[in-house]
Amino acid sequence: MHSQIVNNLLCSLSFGSQNELLQGSRLVRLPRNRTVYEQGERSTHAYFMQTGLASLVVDTSNGEHIEIGMVGHEGVIGMSTLLGPAPNITRCVMQLDSSAFEVSMDTLCRCFENNREIRSKLLEFTQSYLLATERVAACNRVHLAPERLVRWLLIAQTYSQVSQLPFTHEYLAQMVAVQRTTVSLALNSLQAEGLIEHGWGTVLIKDRPGLELKACSCYQIVKKLYMNLYKSD
Repeated sequence: MHSQIVNNLLCSLSFGSQNELLQGSRLVRLPRNRTVYEQGERSTHAYFMQTGLASLVVDTSNGEHIEIGMVGHEGVIGMSTLLGPAPNITRCVMQLDSSAFEVSMDTLCRCFENNREIRSKLLEFTQSYLLATERVAACNRVHLAPERLVRWLLIAQTYSQVSQLPFTHEYLAQMVAVQRTTVSLALNSLQAEGLIEHGWGTVLIKDRPGLELKACSCYQIVKKLYMNLYKSD
């Protein structure tokens, strides 16, 4: 099973710690649009992402869906239940067809308490995720919609490791919290410059270096967090 591991957090662990954490786990498929946990629930399992992309979304009382974070092969879903008794304030839904190692919360809690290496890596991921979330929250307040859209596309590609992203304009508008027409105009402009190619329900990133030049400064901060994750030793 260990030869299959591509999750960055699991790869950062020693062989013994991997075995301890994954004992009794299973590799599961998480199809696109599947909800892993609902807002107000406590997670019974954690999911160490192998492929794909998960979105953590807040569903508001007026029917809006606001994304507050993404998790891909760099991390794990369900960490908030590990850290305390409060229920999840987000809903976790798969943005892409995904796969993950499913680990029971009992196993995760036991490893967190008894294995210093596992505890250190889980806390490192949690810190990186929180710092990125804080930066994106500020970004959504101060930066223009086209820059935020580019930042979102780049992060989605980084975390999922795929360049063909199956997202509609309507979906992207929800994720970036702007009007659909704003997203369409921004995508048309990026396509005219040869940076992306978009059609109905899909966005292909063609020129990542060029696209990075269009992103707001927040993208480089989030990218640096990703690049430095699990490299502190």
